[in-house]
Amino acid sequence: MDLTVDPVLIGLQITITGVIVVFSALAMVALTLVALGQLNRFQGKSKSKAASELATTKVASALPKPAAALPDGQITPELIALISAAAAEALGRPVRVTRVEYDRRPGADAWGRHGRITIMDSRRRR
Repeated sequence: MDLTVDPVLIGLQITITGVIVVFSALAMVALTLVALGQLNRFQGKSKSKAASELATTKVASALPKPAAALPDGQITPELIALISAAAAEALGRPVRVTRVEYDRRPGADAWGRHGRITIMDSRRRR
């Protein structure tokens, strides 16, 4: 049987060759990405260990000493500042915290909470 005569066999041969070439190229790209990931992870361990030790000492020295336990329901100015900073970062504009309340009810308003989380999550992506 002559392959140059039948166009179906020629098309099949070209298709199989093309699939083999494409999958070989994809396999090489995948292996390259895995190798680069392993190399990055190996290099990152040595750098991150030294960096984390340095960061831990800097953070530990910068943190204030823990205060005595606050009575239940008492809110410190530091906590209000932290909440204000988090809200400003989440909303992307300055905010002023006027009131802080604890929601101690277990499972209260679960659907509403989920909706608020979904809305906050959709605001601004970096």
